[in-house]
Amino acid sequence: LELALPPDDRVAVATAISEVLRAEGRRTLVPKLEAFAHRHDLRYVRASVRGQRSVWGSCSSSGTVSLNWKLLFLSPELVDYVLLHELAHTRHLDHSRAFWNLLETLEPAARTLDRELAGAARLVPPWLELVRRPTVPQGSGHAARSA
Repeated sequence: LELALPPDDRVAVATAISEVLRAEGRRTLVPKLEAFAHRHDLRYVRASVRGQRSVWGSCSSSGTVSLNWKLLFLSPELVDYVLLHELAHTRHLDHSRAFWNLLETLEPAARTLDRELAGAARLVPPWLELVRRPTVPQGSGHAARSA
């Protein structure tokens, strides 16, 4: 990666790196989401990769799954868990018993992975929070917290 930016402009550097990570997330996370959806007969309308501050992913009532490019810093097991978690929300937009039953059929270690995910934000370099963010209206839906 070559950046034609002043190295002391930390915000510009973080923003440029985040754009590379967003593209990598689209290249790797979205096909994996699609494969899981196909394998488990779960449907979503659209997938996006964003840089949310406090969630790893979310699923809206309209069927849009948003994934955080910061997932790229997590273990493959945690990434898979987040993808399956959001796909489970395509059937249950809550954390009801039905949601957890479905998620545990998709990933038997779901509860353990959920606890592990709670502390995973420490794996993301904190300077990436310097990224300039466009103002985006917040939609309704469910979000997996702690990014």
